Amino acid sequence: MTLFDKYGGVPTIRLIVKAFYKQVLSRPNLRRYFEGVDMDRLIEHQVEFIAFALGKPKTHYPDSNLKEGHRGLGITSASYDEAVGILHGILSNFQVEHDDINTILGVLYSKRHLIVERKV
Repeated sequence: MTLFDKYGGVPTIRLIVKAFYKQVLSRPNLRRYFEGVDMDRLIEHQVEFIAFALGKPKTHYPDSNLKEGHRGLGITSASYDEAVGILHGILSNFQVEHDDINTILGVLYSKRHLIVERKV
């Protein structure tokens, strides 16, 4: 059984992603990255990515999508870490087990180089 199946698939992931963006958009440091962004569309892309991170069968999320989607935003290491910290808290609130959170965050950290543009 994949983590995707274990935690209820797309319906649960959608709830997690919406809770994540609610917190992200409440923080001025992070909100600035989303000005003018179609949030409904972004949420659907994020649901796809998290489904991939949770091992959804037959899912492929190319690195080029991540790199291109974040190009030119100037995302810093500090902002990336803050967003991952928010996701960690959201996953905990959804009763995702500690080891599973670490697995998910491991996937996110393995993609960090595709998103972060500035080390500040």
